[in-house]
Amino acid sequence: MRRLCSLCIFTLTAATLLAGCLPEESYESCRFQADQAKLCEESAGEETSNNCLVEDHPQCPDGICISYLSSDPFCTSECVVDDDCPGDGVCKQWAKCTGDPGALVCKHYCIKGSIAK
Repeated sequence: MRRLCSLCIFTLTAATLLAGCLPEESYESCRFQADQAKLCEESAGEETSNNCLVEDHPQCPDGICISYLSSDPFCTSECVVDDDCPGDGVCKQWAKCTGDPGALVCKHYCIKGSIAK
């Protein structure tokens, strides 16, 4: 009986700890703060004016909140290939690459499949 009680306590403790580790919903909605939204608006007319990126957003698990092709902002993460993205997400290059020729750095982010074109 004592062994059974110990097993029950262990199981309940483990279940409680694991519940805190469940992944957050993919592409969770996030909001740009007023100053962040203003920066996005100021980029109007540039090549990337329909896109906006905040890399240190407090609502997002990986800190990345983006608006892609004027979509509502959503949380996302960096990727290398489509398989890195949850659900029907697609790995897309973000804006222009930076750096010197021969050493360009290109960032890629997961974009919801429903808005990736």
